[in-house]
Amino acid sequence: YAQRLHPRDVFLGIGRRRYIPFNVGLAVVGFLLGSLEFQILHPAPCAALPGPNPILWSGDPGSEPFLIAVIVVFVATGVVEELIFRGILLRTGIRVLGQRAALLYVTLVFTALHVGFLSAAELLFVFFLGLLFGVIVLITESLWGAAVAHATANIALYLILPFMGP
Repeated sequence: YAQRLHPRDVFLGIGRRRYIPFNVGLAVVGFLLGSLEFQILHPAPCAALPGPNPILWSGDPGSEPFLIAVIVVFVATGVVEELIFRGILLRTGIRVLGQRAALLYVTLVFTALHVGFLSAAELLFVFFLGLLFGVIVLITESLWGAAVAHATANIALYLILPFMGP
């Protein structure tokens, strides 16, 4: 609240009702985006998950680590990252730089944080994805489509696809 930003200022509301299908569409393609990024990065499984099928939760205690990981990834990459980049930084950037320059600035910063993957293809993918997320947030005035798509993409990328086998 130090910047005097309210939830609506950082696109946490439902946004423009007529553009809800944009957010729903973006959220729905999250797994596909994660699959595309998986083709670029091919991350190895980060930990062996117990049970014969770690993706399906049958209520067995052995699948609890997977569910906890899903919740953590959803909150950390979906909600928190989108709130920081497409919420707080974008809104503040618009005040200082104007809409287009702020969108480009936030997208470049977001992309720069992915430089550790050492992949030009990944940087290009993340840049265009960040740009797409930002444009959708600006059009809809809502963060939720980008947040769900980002979370779903990372859940697919790190928690599901590496365990699917060759």
